[in-house]
Amino acid sequence: MFAAVIVSIMVMLFAAQPLARFIDRNPTIVMLALSFLLVIGMTLIAEGFGSHVPKAYIYTAMAFSAFVESVNMLSRRRAKAKPVAIDEPRHGERSYENERHRHDDERRRDKPGYKKKRSIFDMFDFD
Repeated sequence: MFAAVIVSIMVMLFAAQPLARFIDRNPTIVMLALSFLLVIGMTLIAEGFGSHVPKAYIYTAMAFSAFVESVNMLSRRRAKAKPVAIDEPRHGERSYENERHRHDDERRRDKPGYKKKRSIFDMFDFD
């Protein structure tokens, strides 16, 4: 018994830092853990009043929510790793709008007294 307590304390000490880093990277895990505690607490209260709640329902709900959270974590990791370019032409594809505006600017630039029109959107970098 004494050895089991010492071994469990050692495991907790070694696992504390990796678990803390994991929770810092995934704050939704904290909400999931709190919801699990709430479900367990409500089940204990219900059983204290004499109502029986089948454990299979509780375990199924917990497994499903853990599965959904793992899928969400995987999708967030993939979205972070591969940023998506919005409104940019694909490889080998030309953007009609960009080509048309570029040609219009080139034609206007050739005329004497050309002064590029400025708009409120010029202060933002959309390129």
